Amino acid sequence: MRLRRRSLPERLRRSVRKRWRRLRGLPALPTKASPPLRQADPRMPGAATAWLDIVRPYAPAEPPREVALFVTHSRNGRTLRRHVGHYVRALQAEGVAVVLIVAADTPDIAVPEDLARSLAGLYIRQNLGFDFAAWAHVMQRELAVFRSDALYLVNDSLYGPFNAVDFGALMARIRAAGSDIVGLTESHDKGWHLQSFFLCLKRSAFSHPDFHHFWQDVRAYPDKQDVIDLYEVAFCGRMRDAGLACAALFENPTRDNQTAFAWRELIDRGFPFIKSAVLSGALPPAVVREGWEAALAARGYDIGLVDEAPAGDPPPASGLTRTRRRRALAERLRADPAPLRLAYIGPWTHAGAAGEAGRDIVAALFHTGHEINLHPLERDIGADRRLSPAWDVRSFDGAPDAVLIQLESATLDEEQQALCESATIRIGLWDTMPAQVPVVTVDAVWPPRLGSGEAISARLRDLLAGQP
Repeated sequence: MRLRRRSLPERLRRSVRKRWRRLRGLPALPTKASPPLRQADPRMPGAATAWLDIVRPYAPAEPPREVALFVTHSRNGRTLRRHVGHYVRALQAEGVAVVLIVAADTPDIAVPEDLARSLAGLYIRQNLGFDFAAWAHVMQRELAVFRSDALYLVNDSLYGPFNAVDFGALMARIRAAGSDIVGLTESHDKGWHLQSFFLCLKRSAFSHPDFHHFWQDVRAYPDKQDVIDLYEVAFCGRMRDAGLACAALFENPTRDNQTAFAWRELIDRGFPFIKSAVLSGALPPAVVREGWEAALAARGYDIGLVDEAPAGDPPPASGLTRTRRRRALAERLRADPAPLRLAYIGPWTHAGAAGEAGRDIVAALFHTGHEINLHPLERDIGADRRLSPAWDVRSFDGAPDAVLIQLESATLDEEQQALCESATIRIGLWDTMPAQVPVVTVDAVWPPRLGSGEAISARLRDLLAGQP
């Protein structure tokens, strides 16, 4: 199914049609022209800066012929959407090894045990950067996925496949296609491109250096439209400029989104899916959804798998369990040496020996290369009074990766105790354990004489590696 060059008579006929449409005031015909490239902002965080909890690493004994990176978002922060298991098993029935990537707002996700056992890999990833960042993150970490003959990029925005026969016919068409990159449908919005909910990348595609340059540069944009413009729209243009052939199984002769406005016609043409946005009411009123139950049931799909409720605001983050938070942080550091976010609570604004030790700690922390927040103790400590008003010094927002606490945690106020609870790692700085039971439990006890910034970073790495 490699894209062919039109003959001269075909090009002449198309030119005449375009002129006739302009004279009649009709919209221009869609073209296969690549959209103008927009450069990603290098200041945006990379895909691998999100935390990644590796529940089951991708480590097959023998490389499978085909692998799918399947991204799904847990709406409620606890479970998977109902249709995901069916979709995964349909891919597995076609001989595709599935790596499931769960984008999580609240990361304690319950994956059904039978589904988890069947997966080639299972990753719980911070919901950051949408599908492209999730695909890029796992590609960058698990280079073994490129030992296969084909790599599928899939997400949960489709309900289906409706039945094994139609899906088998679709997969046969994909495997027989001569193009390097095969998508199910195409779009002409902002330039020709393949819609990214289902892409098949052949070995000829991911053997090309420009393919890897594209995925190494993916940034975790917070706005979905930026992700569409920079990555979905631009991907095929970049690959075609590199000499790779891209094609859609279901061509689109109009400028309309056929998965929304022509979903019935697509199904009749053998497309065994329907976009979840059609059924959720998230699309414009012009998209007619009536009769979808009969259309899906007639093709054997269990309509009980359909969750029509549109995604609302995510629930408030409850955080990972402590063990999984540390594991995810350790993996993030292994994949990307991005600076940690460190918070220090101590008497660095006080006089006396404790204050001097606190100022030494502050000086060392600012030589680690990490982001640092400082939170002084507000009370006088025995005879050691404060030398200056207590003020916080902040270089980042949100929860810290690690908090270092000097002296007994009973001296912490409520806000500082909450800060400790939000941290992934809590380190107490004491020569000896305090006589009273600390209000906040800690993961390790270090002496307050920490040494250089390099020594602090080394201690943190050892702690994350399980060597406190």
